[in-house]
Amino acid sequence: MPLYNQPDGYKFGWKLINSTDKKKPNLIDYEQNGKPCKSGLAFNSNPDEATCVTVDSVWQDKTKLIEPYKCDPTDPKI
Repeated sequence: MPLYNQPDGYKFGWKLINSTDKKKPNLIDYEQNGKPCKSGLAFNSNPDEATCVTVDSVWQDKTKLIEPYKCDPTDPKI
């Protein structure tokens, strides 16, 4: 599967990469599983299923942390 090629909504297999708790994946899991996605991010949408997503802002406990959130996953500086 080509890297950074699939559109938002594309579904494929999810694999826990870094976290030891299936219910609490971390950023490394999202990034590694997101490598097929144009955005570079995927979330664990169902057990053993990933879905490509684009992130435009980051929230925590109803507080917006980052906006706009722009990332080029092919940028070598990342």
